[in-house]
Amino acid sequence: MKVRVSPSWAMAAAAAAYLAISAVCFLHYVTLYPSPDQAVFDYLAWLKLHGRSYYSDSFEMAWPGTLIIHEAGLRLFGPHIWSSRAFDFVLLQLGAFGGWLFARRSGFRAAG
Repeated sequence: MKVRVSPSWAMAAAAAAYLAISAVCFLHYVTLYPSPDQAVFDYLAWLKLHGRSYYSDSFEMAWPGTLIIHEAGLRLFGPHIWSSRAFDFVLLQLGAFGGWLFARRSGFRAAG
């Protein structure tokens, strides 16, 4: 006898598994220390939050996009050692969702 699984139930089970795995990965990822580059960018973003400007009050050869991303992470999660990792993870999840949405809208059957 074949068991039929409704597509909505399968999608809900896949979403629940994805959320559970993402939560475990998030808890592991935020325990990793930031790389030396991330630490510098976090410090420059912290300076910006305290009234300094990026290029006249500090020196870094990075484009402003990287500094703005780290500033957004500090604004969202506060000045913690895990803030940049947490914001990276949020951006990764948004990118994964965008990829899934693109695959689904383009007719890729495995995307649901």
